[in-house]
Amino acid sequence: MNFYLFRKIILFFRKNSQVSLIKDLEKEHKELVKLYQQIETKFNKRNIEDVIKLLNKFFYKYKKHVLFEDNYLYDKLIKKYDGYESILNFINETKEKMNKITKMLEKFLLIYSTKETIKNKKNEFFHDYKKLGKALKERIEFEETKLYVLY
Repeated sequence: MNFYLFRKIILFFRKNSQVSLIKDLEKEHKELVKLYQQIETKFNKRNIEDVIKLLNKFFYKYKKHVLFEDNYLYDKLIKKYDGYESILNFINETKEKMNKITKMLEKFLLIYSTKETIKNKKNEFFHDYKKLGKALKERIEFEETKLYVLY
């Protein structure tokens, strides 16, 4: 195989793996949104046991998603834009902002970790849940329109 053809094959696979990463992350976003909606549906039906199960499932998927972004996406972006100070600042600021949303979710789950707490604090739960949902929606929109395009 000649060098030109080999290089072309490598570039093809590299490009497709990059596209695949972004598609996978966007697919995970859709799964998280679906879970979020299911939690709200179960809450409205007063099925608190299912709410707890779905919250745990949501948190697991979210943490997996964030770990992948932190350990793969951000690392690739930082390497790709080494030397471009303004872009690196944007990437690092974005990562810090996203970590705040993760902490917000962790705090939410710590507070509302039991069936009794959710039942006793229905209004607070729903208010905090909506606030969390707004932050997650903004995060997803931001990532898909401003962050992933850098990859």
